[in-house]
Amino acid sequence: LCLLLMFKLRAIVLLVLVCFRGEAFAVQKKAVERPRPMLLHSSYTAWTSDNQLNVSAVPLLARQAAKMGVNTVFVCGSMAGFDTMSVDERLELAEAWLEIGPAYDLYIIVNVGTTVVSEAKLLAEHAALHGAAAIATVPPYYTRTTDLTILVNWLREVASGAPDLPLFYYHLPGVTGVDIAVADLLQASEDAGFDQLSKNGGVKYVGSDNQDFLNCANWVAADLGKRGGVSVLYAPEPKLQGFPLQTPYAGAVLAEDFYAPTLLRMRAAYDAGNAPGMIAEQNWKQGQAEPVFSTYGGACAKRKVYLKFCGADLGPDRSPNPRFDESKYDDLVADLDAIGFWDQAPPECAPLPG
Repeated sequence: LCLLLMFKLRAIVLLVLVCFRGEAFAVQKKAVERPRPMLLHSSYTAWTSDNQLNVSAVPLLARQAAKMGVNTVFVCGSMAGFDTMSVDERLELAEAWLEIGPAYDLYIIVNVGTTVVSEAKLLAEHAALHGAAAIATVPPYYTRTTDLTILVNWLREVASGAPDLPLFYYHLPGVTGVDIAVADLLQASEDAGFDQLSKNGGVKYVGSDNQDFLNCANWVAADLGKRGGVSVLYAPEPKLQGFPLQTPYAGAVLAEDFYAPTLLRMRAAYDAGNAPGMIAEQNWKQGQAEPVFSTYGGACAKRKVYLKFCGADLGPDRSPNPRFDESKYDDLVADLDAIGFWDQAPPECAPLPG
């Protein structure tokens, strides 16, 4: 009985929190219309030196994203460390992005995914109240299912927290362990009348099954009148391999916004039939920029570039992620400068990796 009361009390507290943050459910803010194609940036989260949430960096990050050419921001995703955040922290971070995003014409997708459905619904409701353009969720990743009927019903329940918003399915099988054919999920959603996904939603496709991605693209293209509102966004590397798999082109998952310029040039080269130019851009990213970041620790080094780009100190990442060696900052800046990273100059002849 005590345990039941505790869970009920927790749900009430969370509901009250959403009410206050939503100004007692007053007026829902208007979201930015979906761009086509979408250039999606998964934002990092800024932490203080003692690993507390620091939303003061969000306006700087939003301005930088727009400056790089990004038109879509994925908030509270994997790169943001949503799995390390409390519900209250996720509400605060989402609210900060939703407050500033429209000023830069950014389409904001808020990831509400968690294994606790009641919390996901609260996060979704809060996102809708504060003007999110869409919500997203991972599948249940502890008690997993590959049964599409069960999964569609689970997604529908999560999305019911924001019934008027599109839902993006966050396909991340390498992390969630849920490796399904997403094309089959889209069809199952349509068959079930789950329009938030199958008619107006989308997929953040972070899997490696190109055939499944092609099937998703073909599924959309087969009935654009009915499914044209669905955006299936390609994330794997090399990015250029996703271009010929999708017509009409929905866009791409950049991950980091500082790769937007090279992706835009890569796509322009593809559209112009300039294969050498397209390959040079891909080689610059994978053969020059990424090795520099790998030398300095990977993601923790990528977080540091925002200090020079826009003055945003993101602080050390939360455990168990590694911390950047601050004594190497000047070396990181110099090595990135040597490959034209800071001015994003188009590479004339980027060498092949290795």
